[in-house]
Amino acid sequence: MEIKYWPEIADPREMSEGIFSVYESLRDSSAARLMKMQRMTQLYKDRDIAGFDLKTWAMMPQDFLAKRLSYNVVRSCTDTVVAKLSLHEPAVSVSTFGGDYEQQRRAKFGEYLCHGAMQHQNAYLDAVVPALRDACIYPMGIVKTMESKGVLQIRRVHPSRLFWDDAATPDDPPVGFYEPSLMDRREALARYPKSKTQILAAPNEWRGIPTGRVHRDVIEVVEAFSLGESGEHALACRGGVLFLEGWGWPEPYTFFRWGIGKELLGFEGISLADELEGIQGEINFILDVIRGNAEVMAAPFWQVPAGSEITVEDLLTNKPYRMVRYTGKQPEVITPPIVHPQIFQYLESLLQKAYELPGISQLSASGKKPADLESGAALREYNDFETIRFSPPAKGLEAGICSIGRNTLRAACRLSKTNKKWSVPYLGRSGPAQKVSWSDFALDEDSYITRIYPMSAFPQQPAARVQAVADLAEKGLLDRSQFLHAANISDIDEQVQLMDAPMEDLKRIFEKMLSGGKYIRPVEFQNLELGISLAIGYWSRGHCDGIEQERLDLLEQWMADAARLRGVGPTPSAGAPVADVTSAPLQAPPPGMGGIV
Repeated sequence: MEIKYWPEIADPREMSEGIFSVYESLRDSSAARLMKMQRMTQLYKDRDIAGFDLKTWAMMPQDFLAKRLSYNVVRSCTDTVVAKLSLHEPAVSVSTFGGDYEQQRRAKFGEYLCHGAMQHQNAYLDAVVPALRDACIYPMGIVKTMESKGVLQIRRVHPSRLFWDDAATPDDPPVGFYEPSLMDRREALARYPKSKTQILAAPNEWRGIPTGRVHRDVIEVVEAFSLGESGEHALACRGGVLFLEGWGWPEPYTFFRWGIGKELLGFEGISLADELEGIQGEINFILDVIRGNAEVMAAPFWQVPAGSEITVEDLLTNKPYRMVRYTGKQPEVITPPIVHPQIFQYLESLLQKAYELPGISQLSASGKKPADLESGAALREYNDFETIRFSPPAKGLEAGICSIGRNTLRAACRLSKTNKKWSVPYLGRSGPAQKVSWSDFALDEDSYITRIYPMSAFPQQPAARVQAVADLAEKGLLDRSQFLHAANISDIDEQVQLMDAPMEDLKRIFEKMLSGGKYIRPVEFQNLELGISLAIGYWSRGHCDGIEQERLDLLEQWMADAARLRGVGPTPSAGAPVADVTSAPLQAPPPGMGGIV
């Protein structure tokens, strides 16, 4: 039985009222979750906030704070964890289920499309990393991948801006989502001209101070998703429904969680800030004790015998060479300890425990390394201990990137139905930029899967990375070009590209022959020895993938001609027609033949 989160009513006004009724009910039932998120925000931002309501959210003025946090371990640990987890940008790989050469070639364009969409919007830094930080502060972080205004958008959604019925499905994912927002009335009229009556009927929701032309005219809208075989996607304002279409599975949202994933029951997770809240409160208490004692005990005082003739002016003066006359017992300056030394030891133990919970060290939080670790091998071992603790959230990040990739391909498919000319720019590691459209990919969703390219196994510290790569080069496992690539020394990028040019030239020739079916004759200025070795790999891979024999014959012809130019092979018979190497457009490489071009 399908679950509908709003009634199927033909009248747009009544349907809008149904959507808003469900949304407001879910918002009221999420009061405890919002209050908890507000508390976590105050811990991280070290500021009071008024709440997360669309019309009242704001940071409270600093004067409202009685005091600031001296040791904000919640923010320190969160920022350190996010910096470590987001050091690498995972790349999406699209793989087919045993498809032929053409399907696998199209799968490469699917990767280009995913990468291009992320690049074009700087989505990793502007959406994924903030969502990862949200997952450390709140029960989850959220990224929405959706077509809007005729373009594909990948953006972060604050967890307080999305509502679902968690109680209805405690063991299963929700089947409905509601995302409220404020939209300028003029923008709504421009985007949905057919709903002019509903938009003009919606009340103005601006709660700012109207001052002449500064006054804003905004309406509240709710974007609702009902998932299922007969699901729907609607955008409603209080005047009626602005947009309605069919929807299936899944939701356009990607969820990031800290730790091992979901809570024991429910859809949310446990945040890092939630784990550290108790320790942060204890640290605040100890600091209050020390501060209170410091106000009373930190000032030194004179101990003067009763009945002495010493005056205050004799003691409290800064004149040099002063003389203090006394009779009887000598006056004494007393400077009592502020608190017992064990209090400071307890504070240090709390700080250390706060960094141990997420699995990081205070040195990492401050950007330092142990003083006795100098060699690259020692640094690799030291970093390994922290990496193991971050394994669950790191795997969650990779799974989230895969989800964003799948949602990107789905959104591109929907965009292609309304805008045939839609495309996204893509710039690979080498070669010119190109535009990729859905028609270049165009695979059924059940014919491919998305996964993550393996992340670099080398350390990220320059000294440790160069040392690890040098160890492999000394064993003969890497040549000079491979060593420079793996060392990733940015100062010599241009030189590395020039060294790679002979291989890139050969790879592009072989890819054009396999994809276009036209022969491109070798020339004596190419690295023919490398070309023959590379062509053998292309031929073997193509033979495994079932490429037509006619195209494999082109590789055989190329190898024979290259051997003749090197003077080590027989002269072949009349060659096939020659194609211009510079005229054909950039093509996706055959499957298994290297990474993204």
